[in-house]
Amino acid sequence: LLGDLEEEGALSFASRPLHWGGPERSPLLLLHPYEGVPESKELGDSGLFVSRNLRQAREWLDENTGSSLRFRFFSNRVQWAAGELERELQNGVWFPVSASRDLVLDESQSVGADPLWSVIASLVGGEVEDLGNSYDLFSR
Repeated sequence: LLGDLEEEGALSFASRPLHWGGPERSPLLLLHPYEGVPESKELGDSGLFVSRNLRQAREWLDENTGSSLRFRFFSNRVQWAAGELERELQNGVWFPVSASRDLVLDESQSVGADPLWSVIASLVGGEVEDLGNSYDLFSR
């Protein structure tokens, strides 16, 4: 949980999960729908923004209408060499899909809820859902 971090502003998001972004060390990344959070950058035209400063996010929430539940937090990242991601996409290692901002930011945290990736795979269906089923990755 984010509250386990010894970083200024973390206690405001204490109950929020901290997601692992990959094996490469990288500063904390905040994903959220709030354009007004200082130093936020929009991800394309998705209505999603990224920022890196917990203190600034907490201060923005204190002064504006927003919810700490609409933030996702990631530690570390995946780093690809030039052309490596494209090759992995062509080889079917990754399945890029479109998902709504509300689905990406959903944190219902209900007991027994499926992880986000399995919810998306079920909604996408087809090859993505078939692959999950072949590894018995759904809790249905």
